[in-house]
Amino acid sequence: MRNVNRVYLALLLLPSLVTGCARTRARPTSTTGDGRTSTATTGAAITSATNTPSPATPTEASATRTPKLTAAVAKEATKTSTPTARAVASRTSTPTPAMGTPTATASPAKATATPTTPPTPTSAAPAPPPPNWEPDGRIKDNEYTGRVEIDAVTFLWSRDATYLYGAMSARTVGWIAVGFAPQSQMKGANFVFGYVDRGQVVMADMFGVQPTGPGSHPADETLGGSNDIVDFGGFELDGITVIEFKIPLDSGDAYDKALVPNTRYKLIAAIGEKDDFTSYHVSRALGEFELE
Repeated sequence: MRNVNRVYLALLLLPSLVTGCARTRARPTSTTGDGRTSTATTGAAITSATNTPSPATPTEASATRTPKLTAAVAKEATKTSTPTARAVASRTSTPTPAMGTPTATASPAKATATPTTPPTPTSAAPAPPPPNWEPDGRIKDNEYTGRVEIDAVTFLWSRDATYLYGAMSARTVGWIAVGFAPQSQMKGANFVFGYVDRGQVVMADMFGVQPTGPGSHPADETLGGSNDIVDFGGFELDGITVIEFKIPLDSGDAYDKALVPNTRYKLIAAIGEKDDFTSYHVSRALGEFELE
């Protein structure tokens, strides 16, 4: 009887055991938020899933390998790809200098200097001869354009393009002289000496060879030069001597001084008491005049 009951009980429990095994084999599955599929297990099945790592699904393995492949492909593409327009521009464009670095600039082409002839100085307009100039020892109105007083001597002058017209006047019955452009006292001066002896005018063209002393101004002819006084005349009356003369502005004589218009010159003036060229002066002074 007991055996019958056991068999009967086994038969009653058999369907339940079969159903339980089916449920265990067919476990419900669910889908997670990231698209992965999970299986719910109970009991030993859950313990086994926790302790034994599940192999990665093909999708997961593919996802894991993708970054490495992408990096390799990008690296290979960098080697073989054509440079972009930006890269090409960086090779061909002019580099921009760093701040503070001097930028080399091309020097401007130097102009070729063309030799030029120095301009010829423009000379003053030729002055007309003094109107009615006559070397008679009588100074007339408008006969001279310039006048200067140098101590005891009065010197008057005019000019044209070629000649200087001069007059020297002083209270003396002896000689009278003016010297153009002296260097040191009488040295270097171009002298014009003159006196009136019994109505006759005597003139000499001299040159200063030393500052002072006897023989300091010999005649040009004795030095190898020439007497370049072109015309002269004079008059002596009541203790006053007047002598007029005409000389070249530039005679070319080494013992004369060239006179350039619109130039200022030193002028030495002196007088003596005798009618000769050897007696010592009683008055001598230095002044200036401008040959306008």
